[in-house]
Amino acid sequence: MMRKIRKTLKAIIWLSVALALAIVVLFESHAMPSGLLAENSHQLFVATIVMELLSLALIPLAISLIRLPFVRKRLGDGQYSKYLMWSSIRIGLLAFLMVGNTLCYYLFAAVPFGYLAIIAFLCLMVVYPTNERCSHEMEHDNPSHP
Repeated sequence: MMRKIRKTLKAIIWLSVALALAIVVLFESHAMPSGLLAENSHQLFVATIVMELLSLALIPLAISLIRLPFVRKRLGDGQYSKYLMWSSIRIGLLAFLMVGNTLCYYLFAAVPFGYLAIIAFLCLMVVYPTNERCSHEMEHDNPSHP
């Protein structure tokens, strides 16, 4: 069962990376014009602040999501479906940041979004669902385990 969960979580990660790469290819091949919103400095300022604040809030939340007491209570022994749900939420938060910042990088032609997308990608690798990580989070981090 854990192997199937790991495959699903890995698929979510690599599909989000593929989506970000598709955005890069579309804009770099000039199929989509980059810098469409670059002229409006007010929109750039608001988008930068919003994405920076979202990144500052969601990255620590996503990395430590499974260890939060609220989540740990719901991960009893053998609760594989709940583990899959919470891990998918964690990966989804980071994938949203990576894809959103990649898109903003090309729409605004602003470097901060590129850095935020790279940071989100690296965070996805931090929570990559290895066998050890999944076993540790399922067995050792839940309160019902001795």
